[in-house]
Amino acid sequence: QKAAESFEKVIVIDSGHVSSGQGLMAIKAARMAKEGATPENIVKKLEQTKGRIRTSFLVQSLDNMAKHKQVPKYIARFVSAMMFHPVLKIRDGRLVISKLYFGGRKREREKYITSAFRKQGEIDRRLLCITYVGMTAKELETIRKMAEKKCKFEKVYCQMASTVVAANCGPGTFGLSFYKK
Repeated sequence: QKAAESFEKVIVIDSGHVSSGQGLMAIKAARMAKEGATPENIVKKLEQTKGRIRTSFLVQSLDNMAKHKQVPKYIARFVSAMMFHPVLKIRDGRLVISKLYFGGRKREREKYITSAFRKQGEIDRRLLCITYVGMTAKELETIRKMAEKKCKFEKVYCQMASTVVAANCGPGTFGLSFYKK
């Protein structure tokens, strides 16, 4: 908010999202501006849009989140001891644990992707963002193919996660962000 006061014609909004979810909000705003929408109409539409964006992440460990006091250490130790791999979702503007998967990497990734795309009729298939932390090109390509096998999108962007997501979620994390109809 303070930085915006130094500029003319800057409006600050709370996207309610992180990483690619914020990116989807920015893309929506840029499209509307290009089409000639007023700033007021853009803000109004973004407020409606933020509830239609789905963002989640499959993380390998909660250790980084415990280190940054995002989850209690005992929860991180329990999840690690049980060899669970949590899924974090945006809920009320916060990352929360929504599911736990158990099993090998390929199996947990398939389960996560299948679950993310389970309501096929509700998905706007124009754009998918795959966000990742500390993955090889081969791993990322495998994930992209798994996602495209479950749900076809017109465009798929693969990008590194924001520093906040990377610091909190750690290597091996990847997430899916897309619009809901």
